[in-house]
Amino acid sequence: RVHIDYHVEVDRHYYSAPYTLAGRQLEARSSARTVELFHRGQRVASHRRSYLRGRHTTLPEHMPSSHRRYAEWTPERLIR
Repeated sequence: RVHIDYHVEVDRHYYSAPYTLAGRQLEARSSARTVELFHRGQRVASHRRSYLRGRHTTLPEHMPSSHRRYAEWTPERLIR
């Protein structure tokens, strides 16, 4: 299931899915190098596999525009 933060847990790592799918059930298929997420048989995300437990892998295009704006802030922007 896609969490409210638009991530899905696969082997204790969190991979992003399109934010519009929050709350939906996805199928995950993973190999040694790739994690793919499917909704109703359609691939909605593909990530390079990570083995870092508890960490997140997020694609900017999966974020709502309001979150993307904040994610793009530089350290200098935060200091202002």
